[in-house]
Amino acid sequence: MLVVRKVEQFVPQDLSEIRIQAAQTGEDVVCRSFTDEQWQTALAAGPAYTARRDGTVLCCAGIIPQWSGRAITWSFLSEDITPKDMLFVTRQVKSLLDSVQLLPMYRRIETTVKNDFWQGIRWAGILGFIPEGILRCYDPHGNDYIMYARIR
Repeated sequence: MLVVRKVEQFVPQDLSEIRIQAAQTGEDVVCRSFTDEQWQTALAAGPAYTARRDGTVLCCAGIIPQWSGRAITWSFLSEDITPKDMLFVTRQVKSLLDSVQLLPMYRRIETTVKNDFWQGIRWAGILGFIPEGILRCYDPHGNDYIMYARIR
């Protein structure tokens, strides 16, 4: 059976198709509440992509510039993702991060991970992020997160 994995431009409607991992529910509340106009503003600022397997959304991810030299990443992974899918997604995201790192305007790229989400903590390390500290009561549910950064 042929499995087709592909990456395409993210559109806000992709979030309505993804079954976001339970560990990302705090972030889910925030991003699902964005209006189309808010998403369009964020998408105009930086690249964003959706990875699919046979039409199923596996991951939505992007980069939002904050000011000269600094950007923030965001990502949502699906409950439907398999280990082979995760390898594909990791390679795609790492490629995006590495290409952005070549741009002189990004000295620092940040991401946050819920402090008890060990799979996300592991993934941040694989993607080259270094932990910097704890963000107390960071999400709408009052959960703590770890701040990570990639410095060029």
